[in-house]
Amino acid sequence: MNELGNIFKLLILLLMTQVGNASLKKADFELADRYIDNHSEIAISEMIRTGVPASIKLAQGMLESNWGRSKLATVANNHFGIKCGGKWSGGTFYKTDDDTDKNGKLIKSCFRAFDSTYDSFIAHSDFLSDPKKSYRYGFLFELKITDYKKWAKGLRKSGYATDPNYPKKLIQIIEKYELYKFDIQGRKQLASINTNDKILKIVNLESGVTTNESSKRNTAKNLRTSKVNSLKVVYGDGIATINDIAEANRKKALQLLKYNELFPNEHHVPKKGMLVFLQRKKSSTSGKQRYHIVNEGETMVSIAHQYGVKLKSLYSKNRIPKDSQPVIGENLNLYRQVGMSNRPKFFNEYGNDSSDGELLFLDDPELK
Repeated sequence: MNELGNIFKLLILLLMTQVGNASLKKADFELADRYIDNHSEIAISEMIRTGVPASIKLAQGMLESNWGRSKLATVANNHFGIKCGGKWSGGTFYKTDDDTDKNGKLIKSCFRAFDSTYDSFIAHSDFLSDPKKSYRYGFLFELKITDYKKWAKGLRKSGYATDPNYPKKLIQIIEKYELYKFDIQGRKQLASINTNDKILKIVNLESGVTTNESSKRNTAKNLRTSKVNSLKVVYGDGIATINDIAEANRKKALQLLKYNELFPNEHHVPKKGMLVFLQRKKSSTSGKQRYHIVNEGETMVSIAHQYGVKLKSLYSKNRIPKDSQPVIGENLNLYRQVGMSNRPKFFNEYGNDSSDGELLFLDDPELK
């Protein structure tokens, strides 16, 4: 009888465990459904505005904010763990994260506090598409807008997160809750917008130019300008071509192609936030930035472009052979030429990180 009683208790325990697990799964889905219902609209809107997939934005928000339940999310409306940064002048929220003092002791980190969750979602898009961070996240916007797997892996590659399982976690959330459906929905809306734009093209009989072409030229005239290495630059908008930008700034397209090694021809459309130099790059930096630590995904071309330094000068300063690339974590000198014993480690198409290769431009007169 005791044996039968024990078996009965075991069956009851197993039944209660199954019921408990089912309740937990139901609670998880209810929590996820609530988050998705509240934030899918802004996620799709931001996908159309900036190109960040809605599935990625929702998955990151859910993961980073613990489904909207973290203190950072509930008190500061910050769903993506965005820190203050040097130029942030809005509200703040302090909590211990990964910042340390000079003695290596953990100190409270400053996080941005937003007026609403929507502001947090918009700030997340602006953070990823910030022109100043294009050397880190720019390649993401060249991926298909519906390829959430490559986006998830790309975020880890760019250094957005240090957790090696970060891509796996995002992909699991996206597939479990079918967030990829919002990417498809956003793409359809974007296609509809583009179709309407095409319908609105009307030929101007006097100028022989379509209203769309005229609009592109006007847009090129109003591109955001700035200075990099004391050189005038404009930021691409994903619409204007190199030729449009040249005409708007009274330059020849050939000049801009010479100034900017990244662009293949005058018909190329620089991505939104991409730097376009309107002046010839310099042989070295003129500001305080004298060195650059190589990050994952960076190349000699992208680094030279980021600082407004001539590509051939960057190769020469660091005594790196033609068509070789620096190893991640190495220091590149942006200001003066290094000695052969101090040059950065590099690799070439043969995977060799120690070959001398063909050293070009060592006698560049601009370096003397």
